[in-house]
Amino acid sequence: MGEVASTSTVPRRSAQGKAQGRRSRSLDGPDPFTNFVETFLSTKPFSLPGETPSLEEEYKGMKKSVVAIMGVAALWASSSAFAATKGQTDLQLLQPARIAGQELKAGQYRLSWEGEGQDVAVTVGKGKSRIETRATLVERTNGERGVVLKRNDDGALQVTEIRLDKNRSLVLAES
Repeated sequence: MGEVASTSTVPRRSAQGKAQGRRSRSLDGPDPFTNFVETFLSTKPFSLPGETPSLEEEYKGMKKSVVAIMGVAALWASSSAFAATKGQTDLQLLQPARIAGQELKAGQYRLSWEGEGQDVAVTVGKGKSRIETRATLVERTNGERGVVLKRNDDGALQVTEIRLDKNRSLVLAES
């Protein structure tokens, strides 16, 4: 039988360890991806290859593209506007305080929240212990992150507000 010519692209290694026998694309030849992109970008909307659309057809095509882009942007903006606010941050208490009637020792806690407006579920935890309460998420200029404390009639400190950032605070429900 005759020999069959192989066009394998499996690299063969020489004694020096360099790959040999690979087919390589000429750097001077056209790149298929670039060729496709140039063809795609040069094609006018709603035109067949080899035919040039009128200015009116080009305008209609651009108008449809702009309307589609604006529609997608409006859909994205509305979905993010109505999505529930959700987040986590660390909470540092420098002295013992109460949240939802439960005493917390001074220390570092993990604060998480989920919800919008007056219906925000707040969880404060450290290790396996968790305290859950309700809060209102308000937009206000805070200046800095921090915790607002109020002294109760019995002398204990109560966390009333948690300032998340310069613009948002969680005002905790009265317990």
